[in-house]
Amino acid sequence: MASLIERALQRELLEYLADKYPNALCFDEDDRFGGKANDVLVNLYYLHEHGLVECKYAEFFDGNKEVIDAKITAKGIDFLADDGGLGAILRVMTVRFDESTIKQLLVAKIDAADAEPSAKEELKQSIRKMPGNMLEKLMEKTLEAGLGSLPQLVPWLSHVVHHL
Repeated sequence: MASLIERALQRELLEYLADKYPNALCFDEDDRFGGKANDVLVNLYYLHEHGLVECKYAEFFDGNKEVIDAKITAKGIDFLADDGGLGAILRVMTVRFDESTIKQLLVAKIDAADAEPSAKEELKQSIRKMPGNMLEKLMEKTLEAGLGSLPQLVPWLSHVVHHL
């Protein structure tokens, strides 16, 4: 069955259904894919399970299925779009840290650093008193420094991501 999964046929089906959107394609009335009925069934079912198409099937007593009609979903159209479609725009994630969280993270890193205790304490006091706009600038500079150290950042980031 896995050998019947054909990416080229899946793309052809999705593009054909996209041309018919928002209407469904009735397979009884369309013979474009008639010679590949089983391949079409398998690949449409696969696309259906991934939410890229909606299909209606006829199920027979012997367990076989036949596609009655199929319609591409919004997720299917987004899949075809070079830019990821509207789904990519809607999945944008904004992460916000409040001032106290950022200050706590910085203070914890200062505590863990190998430095003179009096210098660490002075730095921690400065961070605790820092207003939001200065803290924002500090975080921008910290991010720039981290990205500037990209050769060291990538192995570290890879390690962290794999241990989350």
